[in-house]
Amino acid sequence: KIYFFIFSLTVNVLLFGQSSNRIIATGYTHFQTTLKKDTIDFVVAETDFSVQKPLLLFCQGSQPVPLFFDFPDQGLIPVALNNFDVAEMKKNYHVVVISMPHTPLIVGADHLNNQYNYITDTTNQYSYALEYLKADFSENYISRANEVLKYLSKQKWVDNTKLVIAGHSQGARVAVGIAATNNQVTELGLFGYNPN
Repeated sequence: KIYFFIFSLTVNVLLFGQSSNRIIATGYTHFQTTLKKDTIDFVVAETDFSVQKPLLLFCQGSQPVPLFFDFPDQGLIPVALNNFDVAEMKKNYHVVVISMPHTPLIVGADHLNNQYNYITDTTNQYSYALEYLKADFSENYISRANEVLKYLSKQKWVDNTKLVIAGHSQGARVAVGIAATNNQVTELGLFGYNPN
């Protein structure tokens, strides 16, 4: 029986590209999928997937800002959607945010610089991960997002008749790129968008 379980788990990971989905204490569920050699972490602001709803993908701005801060005195703090009324958004959508490439999902204060970016060396405010710097370009963000959307479109709890993409700052440019390359997008929202 144990061999069958391990075999089934391996097949599911290989077929569906998902290697993890766990509930994060703040009411988010963590998922992973892959694109080539890149593991893409993303969260859905939901722990109950019994209701089918359309997706709202939020593309965050630039810099390697993790999706959650882990501060000992405050616990886990969701960052990417902190300017929104997530409870209101969840009434109509499964709200999704993709982690920045090669940036941990959850980061403690000891690995954040003074602008809350993830750093690898606590003595150097600009010690961004080399892998992040190599992956920090628009086409990569667009490809990663489309891979996540492809994965999510196959889930029973997703209503594929509507797909909203919203982005802030650099994320607005990514959102435009997603809308230009993905014919499933029905609505687009841009915040702090600079077309230049």
